[in-house]
Amino acid sequence: MSLRSAAAAALSLLLLVLASGLSLQAQTDVRAQLDRIRTEITAFEKEVQANLTNDKGLAETRAKLEPLQNQLRMTVAAQTPILEGIKARLDQLGPGPDAAKGQTENADVARERLEQEKAQRDTEGLLALARNHLVAIEQLSSRITDQRRTLLTRALLERTDSIFSPLLWANIVRALPGEFRSLQFLFAGWFVHLQSQLDGLRLGLLALAVLLLAVVAVPGHRYLRRFEARPVWPPAEGEPVPARPSRKQRALAALRVTIIWAVVPVMVCAGIYNLLDAMNLITERMDGFVHTLLFGVALVAFAHGLADGILGPDNPAWRLVDLDDRAAGKIANLAKAFPTIIVIGKTLEALMQAIYAVLPVTVGGKALIALLGALTIIRTLRGLRSLPEAEIDDPAQAQPSGGLFTLVRVVAWAAAGIMLISVALGYVALGSFIQDQIIWLAMVGGVLLILVALVDEYIGYGISPEGKVGRQVMQEVGLSKGSLKQISILANGFFRVVLFIAAAMLALAPWGLDSGDTLGTLRAALFGFTVGGVTISLSNIILAIVLFGLGFSITKAVKVWLEKSYLPHTKLDVGLRNSIATSIGYLGIIIATVMAASTLGFSLDKFTIVAGALSVGIGFGLQSIVNNFVSGLILLWERPIRVGDWIVVGEEQGIVKKINVRSTQIETFDRASLIVPNSEFISGRVKNWMHNDRTARVVIPIGVGYGSDPDRVRKILLDVAKASKDVLREPVPRVYFMRLGETSMDFELRCFTDVDTVLPTKSELLFQIHKQLAKARIDIPMPMRPREWLEPPREEGDLPDEKADRSSARGA
Repeated sequence: MSLRSAAAAALSLLLLVLASGLSLQAQTDVRAQLDRIRTEITAFEKEVQANLTNDKGLAETRAKLEPLQNQLRMTVAAQTPILEGIKARLDQLGPGPDAAKGQTENADVARERLEQEKAQRDTEGLLALARNHLVAIEQLSSRITDQRRTLLTRALLERTDSIFSPLLWANIVRALPGEFRSLQFLFAGWFVHLQSQLDGLRLGLLALAVLLLAVVAVPGHRYLRRFEARPVWPPAEGEPVPARPSRKQRALAALRVTIIWAVVPVMVCAGIYNLLDAMNLITERMDGFVHTLLFGVALVAFAHGLADGILGPDNPAWRLVDLDDRAAGKIANLAKAFPTIIVIGKTLEALMQAIYAVLPVTVGGKALIALLGALTIIRTLRGLRSLPEAEIDDPAQAQPSGGLFTLVRVVAWAAAGIMLISVALGYVALGSFIQDQIIWLAMVGGVLLILVALVDEYIGYGISPEGKVGRQVMQEVGLSKGSLKQISILANGFFRVVLFIAAAMLALAPWGLDSGDTLGTLRAALFGFTVGGVTISLSNIILAIVLFGLGFSITKAVKVWLEKSYLPHTKLDVGLRNSIATSIGYLGIIIATVMAASTLGFSLDKFTIVAGALSVGIGFGLQSIVNNFVSGLILLWERPIRVGDWIVVGEEQGIVKKINVRSTQIETFDRASLIVPNSEFISGRVKNWMHNDRTARVVIPIGVGYGSDPDRVRKILLDVAKASKDVLREPVPRVYFMRLGETSMDFELRCFTDVDTVLPTKSELLFQIHKQLAKARIDIPMPMRPREWLEPPREEGDLPDEKADRSSARGA
């Protein structure tokens, strides 16, 4: 062995050792990570058991499980290709030798097989552990979700004293003096805490920060209000009349107004809370009260902006919904008053929690807020009755009947009724919960309304053929109006579905549908779940569709390039060019299908199962389809007919225009399309005028009088045929004396021409033959047909038998 070979072998061995060491270290790190996750899962199981009645604790534990799930999914995703690579290397090495048969193999190969088998066992063990931990976390998450829903149901259906119960109010009256004292102690303690925390410097910083917030907030809000940009429409008398705002302009204005009304209060409230928290000015008992109060102020501001932007009570032209002025004003007032009532209730509830108020006081406060909210809704709904005709100044502003507005009114009446009944029967928690959901659903629905309008305008209309972007796309890309319209409709529908799914998740979240559960379901659909060894994954399905579409598009582009650019410049006939292009199209579709199937995880054994299922289907119902498909392949390979051939099928004939997978398209001479299944060309009889060549025979029968010279007639016919430029010189034209007829001597002129000129050539020859025979005074006799003369029927009175009958009657 040379020195160079020994060095190469030593280097290879060193690299192998290093790779093995790195692989072993990576496997060790993964196992340590899995052991740590197993310990954390055990700790979380104990937390869940300890917090079975604590919804907040369960929610916190549920949030801690999400990072572990992500780690385990990443581990599975990382180890799966490693395992596949190990299996591929073992397949290349093949099975080990059979010692019983005395088989042996190379020592290096045996050592490599042992290492790969060990790596396979280790990797499979890691994957099994990771998947087991993932299942344990999913089960724990499901348990937490079920327990939280149970707690929610139990809390909503917990019955207390009715708001109309004298006992409840008697207990409240007895407890109020003590609650007021607790309230005084609470604020006194907070004041003492503020005095202890605020020295001269900190007090100055706090005052400066509050002043800065005030200076920024008030002018900032006024400045942002300038961007509402909603001029009054119609304008005042004498001013130019602009176009009425479009739906797109109204939706953008509604979004601007909502953001403008919300951004400053939200920033100010968040700044105040963070400032107080940073300076340690909030005690533990006051934290909930301060947080609820500031959050409530931001919520009221957001609701005010949303109602003003959508309903436009002071500017009907910019109103996003179809409502009259009075209805819009009342609903806008409700949208501003109802959140204020809820915020007051939540603030009082947080305050009662801070002073550890007795149960009757808490129940009474929540019941009063729920009752006030229900009465506010009912008062607004009663005011939404249809206006008398005399009070409606503009018929276009008439209140819409039916539709979404009626549905909202019915739901609002039902919600208010449930709140009243719940409070009256003592289910105060249920009434309060319904009240919270009304404002939550209203805000989600308002934002959804604005976003759907924007999606319709920017996607549905914007990229349609009528939109500006759509027109540019048609000019730049060359898409047709129909295709672009379909794209805009599909895109608009897709974004609408996304918005409605997001809104549904937000709407159902307070009812126990945790976002983590929803996202877990979506993740399972997107990234796959295994059924029977096959991973069903929406992301893989989408990727497979994209790959198939890409392969199909490339195939179509190559096929068009062959048909339009390359093949026409070759010496191949039209039929062969079509066969080549069609075959390449089939090949490209097969390759695209295989790529898509491999992305979905279908291996060769699964293809075998599918083929077996297809064979059963073929036996039952797909036999004719497969027969036509195979026949189409035979037509392309054997080429008994080709594109451009003149064929006769049964009583129909025409030119072959296209040979498809299932059928062949023929254009008849009447310009009609004849669709013939491919199997008929293989199993039936077909006449192809152009199978071998394009030569066609023209046969013209001629009858001349008995006084004519046959040789002269033959010469005239041959001269006419030879003088025609469309008659082929080979085979030479011939004239045959066919028979001596009853009234004429019958000849036939037989010549050959191109198949496309048969009819014009025959017509031209007949014109010339008639002309030359007339010029030579050769008679063309007309056929003689015998005629039978019939006697006209006599009158009824002229019949002899009837005359005799009448004579005998008169004699009698």
